[in-house]
Amino acid sequence: MQTESGLSHCPRCDHELPADPRYVTWCDRCDWNVDPHPEHHKVAAWQQRQQLSVYREWERGAVNRPGSPLARASAYLVTLPVLLIPCAGLLGAVALLLFYRPLWFSALLAVVALVIGAAFRPRPQELPSDARPVSRAEAPGLYAVLDAVGPVSGVYVHSGPTVNAARITWRFRRVLVIGTSYWSALEPQERVAVIALSLARSGRLASAIAAARRVLTGLIDSFRPGPLDEARHDEAQRVLPSPADGVVSAQDDVIVNYYLTKLANLLFGPLLRLYLAAFQRVTLRFTQYDAYAADSHAAQLAGTTATAAALEKALLSDTAFRALERALRYNRDVDPTTAACRAVAEVPRRELERRVRLTRLCCSPDHPPTYLRLRLLQHSPAQPQVTHSTDLNQELAHATTEALAAFRREL
Repeated sequence: MQTESGLSHCPRCDHELPADPRYVTWCDRCDWNVDPHPEHHKVAAWQQRQQLSVYREWERGAVNRPGSPLARASAYLVTLPVLLIPCAGLLGAVALLLFYRPLWFSALLAVVALVIGAAFRPRPQELPSDARPVSRAEAPGLYAVLDAVGPVSGVYVHSGPTVNAARITWRFRRVLVIGTSYWSALEPQERVAVIALSLARSGRLASAIAAARRVLTGLIDSFRPGPLDEARHDEAQRVLPSPADGVVSAQDDVIVNYYLTKLANLLFGPLLRLYLAAFQRVTLRFTQYDAYAADSHAAQLAGTTATAAALEKALLSDTAFRALERALRYNRDVDPTTAACRAVAEVPRRELERRVRLTRLCCSPDHPPTYLRLRLLQHSPAQPQVTHSTDLNQELAHATTEALAAFRREL
């Protein structure tokens, strides 16, 4: 328990622990309370085994053996059917109209085929509502880094906690999307590492996997009644019949739509969720290969030290975003980006170590746990090939101001 001196003892191993009321008290000897909410981070045993298997392959330099090509082939096998369904629907509709009779029945079947194809259409990534573009004239230094690391069609700044490459519009243009709360907490060389990490993971197969995942998750969300649907249904049930024109029919429409959504979820939801589970299981191995390859690429360009620091600070991105949001809401005399940078700088090393250990208990479909990525980087230290010491915040100042103003209006 905590004492007046700010120390406590671990209830599991009785090890003396420093306690800070701002952060979680945990034991670095037996990992007690590393995860204060274990019900939120349940990882299947097969996921942990696969994480360690891929890590060991990279550790011993066996990534060019059959495991990697097999992972790529398996990822293509489950990704392409999802992305080709719209083409199959369109061709099937045309074939029905041309070769099947009677025409009225073939037209009905063609409409069904087109609806299925439209439902499975690839979705381009959507930019955040507060995203603002940055031109080459505004940020010549940033675009110089991008030309050296990986050219993009454009750069956007928003208030969010991530920096990533996105494929936008129906032309699927590759752009860099910079979350200013995370970006402001990075050192200049760490920003080079983050850019390299983001762009290295936007290859063709990685983009196809992301597009297929968006299709599946979008359909599942469409079939599942959301909180707003539940609220409208409950409100419609409570409204008494009124003689006013249209009132009863409007409430009936809400109830009918609610139950139609539940029926669609009952018919199609289990199949889609089963396919998504298989999809994530099959593609997990490739996405881990892809993440380790991106880490290695970023370390070669920006240096191992900067890459490792960027990965660690990514674990504090939520802290930076909350600080920025508080500054926008309650303290307009403080620069929000300065508040985000200060919040990350004030996090003690012990809390950062806890978050690194916490990644052992979490599993993302997009990347391996951070503790393994950091451990692998330590095995192969590299000096930077692309160096940049200029503060890029000045180049992004105008777009950042506009993005934060838009985010403040949303708040």
